[in-house]
Amino acid sequence: MKIIYLFIFLFCWIKLVGQTSEVVIKDAKFKFVTTKLNDTLQKDFIVVYKAKKKVLEHIIYHSDGDCSSENLQLGTYEIKGAKIILYSYWAGADRMGKNMYPFGYKKQTYIVNSNGTIALEKSIIYVEDYVDSYEKPKAINYLYQTPKNAKERNELKRYVAEIEKIYEGNFVTGKELDKLAKEVNTKLKSEIKEHTSSWKEIYEVNCKL
Repeated sequence: MKIIYLFIFLFCWIKLVGQTSEVVIKDAKFKFVTTKLNDTLQKDFIVVYKAKKKVLEHIIYHSDGDCSSENLQLGTYEIKGAKIILYSYWAGADRMGKNMYPFGYKKQTYIVNSNGTIALEKSIIYVEDYVDSYEKPKAINYLYQTPKNAKERNELKRYVAEIEKIYEGNFVTGKELDKLAKEVNTKLKSEIKEHTSSWKEIYEVNCKL
């Protein structure tokens, strides 16, 4: 019986903890571990450890929804010199055309200091999402067309401030958005294709990609 329990424990542990890689940045050793919560939650993480202490956590896959809708979050990372860069992508689809958010991009840049500590250097975002209810905020329209009056400008300002608070980053538009979207789409090209290639066939126009 003990052998059976041991086998079950090892099997579960293998499912929960996947690939592990060790990286040295500025003479500090970091361990990057791919972690799955479980199959039901459908959420995978990259967890970064330094001396057995968790210093960063980043979602690389999360999907939820029902028989008529799906919300997707994808992520990846890269190491450039003394920097750890995290990328995130959100997309949604709904046959009823109501639950297509969040949609957007995020890039977080962390720098490893000379003493081995990690500090957030920059976080930029562009996210369309519900902020007060499950109805699309009118302010999202003003991301595509210039606000016509003070009321609309204030609505957009409040929306951006709320998104920056929720997603912890500086909201970008225009050329900065184009650059962010291109970079995230490039970094996650294969993952986006894998998980959304059938969306237009299934959901027709009711999807945000």
